[in-house]
Amino acid sequence: MFLAERLHEEVYYYKDVIDNPSELVDMIEQADSNEALYPVIPKWAKWLSNSNDGHKFGGKKDFNPSAISLLDGEDKETAQYIVDKIRGAVASVANAYVEDRNLGIVPNISDYAGVCKYVEGCHMGAHFDAQSGDRSLKYSIVLYLND
Repeated sequence: MFLAERLHEEVYYYKDVIDNPSELVDMIEQADSNEALYPVIPKWAKWLSNSNDGHKFGGKKDFNPSAISLLDGEDKETAQYIVDKIRGAVASVANAYVEDRNLGIVPNISDYAGVCKYVEGCHMGAHFDAQSGDRSLKYSIVLYLND
């Protein structure tokens, strides 16, 4: 992983965060055909706009890492690998960002793990990740698994 560019004073772009991201994408896609993984990695659900305009961005999978203990064998290994890759990438970027900005803090990383995919040609316009009045979220990390 390396810092590719500072896009803004507080917006950093890191590259090569995940080794072999296409393999990870394939594993996430293949999870749809394995019902044993559903407690941890559900099938794709609709990813909709929160503005009640009915806009569909694409699909999402909200992982449930606490259910990994319910799995065994290869299914458990697969689920653990996928969750660890996503969470590990977020932790690596968060720690690099803190170090690169010399913030002198320890990142408090959300337990959330999951992925979203856009409908081809779709994008999300300007928005806030935190809800009005919520001061618990200071930074967001977006990991792209493709170009």
